[in-house]
Amino acid sequence: MPSVQFMHCDASELHYGRRSFWGRWRRTRFAVEKIAAMQRVIRMYGKATVPVLSFVYEGKTYDILETISFTASERILTSCKALGVDAVELHDEAAPMFRDIEENGWLVNPWSR
Repeated sequence: MPSVQFMHCDASELHYGRRSFWGRWRRTRFAVEKIAAMQRVIRMYGKATVPVLSFVYEGKTYDILETISFTASERILTSCKALGVDAVELHDEAAPMFRDIEENGWLVNPWSR
C-alpha cells in the first residue's frame, strides 16, 4: 500500500504532505526557525492511542506522521535537530524496551535469550 504522508526537512524548511481520501495531496511548508518543541507524543482518538510527531508553529499545534514507530521517530528527531529544528530528543528510560518490542514483538519471553 502506498504511503499517504511524507516529510522532508532541510536547513530552511520542513515540507509535509498528506494525501486526502479523494487522492489529492495537501502540502504544507514550515520555516525551520519558527518550529518549536518538535517531539513524539501519544494522542487519543476516541479509544485508540496513536503516536505522532507534534510541534508548535506560530502558536498552533500540528500533528504529523500518524502511527510513527519509536525508532523512526528517534531518527527523525535526531536528524531534524541537527538541521536546526527545535526538537526534543527522546531520553526515555523505556527506550530500550520500545526498541526491543519493535524488533521482536510483544509476545517474546525475555528469559529465553
